[in-house]
Amino acid sequence: MKKIHYAAIGMAAFALLAAIAAYYILSALSPPVSEYHAHANFAVYLNGTQFNFSQEKFMSSGQAPSNPYFHLHDMDGGVLHQHFPNLTLGYFFKTIKMEFASACFKTDSNASFCNDGGSRLRMYVQRANGTMMPNPQFENYVFEDLDRILIIYGNDSQALADTVFAKVPDNACIYSNKCPERGLPPNETSSCTSDSDYCGD
Repeated sequence: MKKIHYAAIGMAAFALLAAIAAYYILSALSPPVSEYHAHANFAVYLNGTQFNFSQEKFMSSGQAPSNPYFHLHDMDGGVLHQHFPNLTLGYFFKTIKMEFASACFKTDSNASFCNDGGSRLRMYVQRANGTMMPNPQFENYVFEDLDRILIIYGNDSQALADTVFAKVPDNACIYSNKCPERGLPPNETSSCTSDSDYCGD
């Protein structure tokens, strides 16, 4: 009986040590989401009309959590919230049932806007304190904190792109606490999910 008792204790101790080791290995490989928090402003214009992302179906909340690592919330469809590094724009759009690639943008209602003879998809990015530049990475782009991103489908008029880019919001700095003179970020606890460690701010 004693041998069985010691064997059970040994197995339990081994399992505990294995669980602790796994926790520390995973922690080293994947930083907790609370340690990474970046924001970017974005807008999508399709044939001259801005797509409305400020809809309940695109928002993440405690009642309707979407992706805890990359999402929109607080009914602000112009600010991307990212809680894990190296996630792409293509990944974000998949989380809201859209598709984004260099040749095509597809909405959640399956409306497609693809390159043809007269219209094409373009993307522009303005880094913090920088100038607007065309960006060829499209769905593979990983944004930096305070980026301003424009995705536009239509004719190739640079004047149109300049005019539309001026309408891309610039309030991501509030969420990143980089422009305190503009006020404090809103309470984002509505975005917490009950089954994860994420509770962004």
